[in-house]
Amino acid sequence: RAAAARLLALDEPPVRFTALCLLHDTDAEVRVDDLAWAADYAHRVGDHERALHLAEAALETTDNARAALTAAASLSALARDAAHVDAAFERAASLAVDDEGRARVELRWGQHTALRAHEPATAVARAVAVLPTLDPAAAALVTPDLAKWRLMAGDVTAIDGALTLDSRGTDSELGGEHA
Repeated sequence: RAAAARLLALDEPPVRFTALCLLHDTDAEVRVDDLAWAADYAHRVGDHERALHLAEAALETTDNARAALTAAASLSALARDAAHVDAAFERAASLAVDDEGRARVELRWGQHTALRAHEPATAVARAVAVLPTLDPAAAALVTPDLAKWRLMAGDVTAIDGALTLDSRGTDSELGGEHA
């Protein structure tokens, strides 16, 4: 615990993560927001087991939107039972407090559904239903992936207008040669 306290004095994310893990592993009291941060950090660096463990610890205490999303994304990365993953994403969606949070849940859930569960049409349907309820900035988080999911589902109209060819055979939007 003394080592963790010293490490927390150093304001570097990997060091903070290590300190919080040391505290958690020794059953010291760790604030829920710190557990949620550590879970998110672990997920971002690919330590999905640790991320899930920390997120679940945070969720034992209170409903924390960040921890719920990290738990769902970690379950997805770990290829856990599809029904369990979907239930975790549903929980994360119910805890999202604003449009940006809802968009982040939809983005990660859609990625899981389209890429890991191989059901891009389901990801499209869910995103299309959510998009009109989001403010423009939040919707912009989901829109690029929505186009990809549409293509994966066989909707070639998702790229209409994305690339136009001029009369010389070059990409008029990108300025390069058309292959």
